Amino acid sequence: MDKSGDLHHKSSEMRNKDRIVADYLNGNLDPAAEHAFERKAEEDNFLQEALEGLRTLPAGDLPQLREELHLYLKNKIKAKKNLKRGSHLPSYIIFAVIILLLLLLASFLLLQQIL
Repeated sequence: MDKSGDLHHKSSEMRNKDRIVADYLNGNLDPAAEHAFERKAEEDNFLQEALEGLRTLPAGDLPQLREELHLYLKNKIKAKKNLKRGSHLPSYIIFAVIILLLLLLASFLLLQQIL
């Protein structure tokens, strides 16, 4: 699977997990699904802590907070990509300056030996 397909699959899987967590917190799961979810939460410390934190929030705030987090992370990733793109130019300039300084030093030492 290519990267875009893999990301789409992971995004779809994440939305499904979000929906299950929201349904669990809102009491919308049938007893069997609720029991299965609770068993999974017992095995997953991260999920346990997430549920504890989510229980402290008003139920209506969850979708808005998820969207805010998504936007925040999207902007952070975009900023990081832009920073990486800009960082290539200085490394080439530094490399060129070092080569130039080495050539100047070699020329100076060669002239000192001749004179």
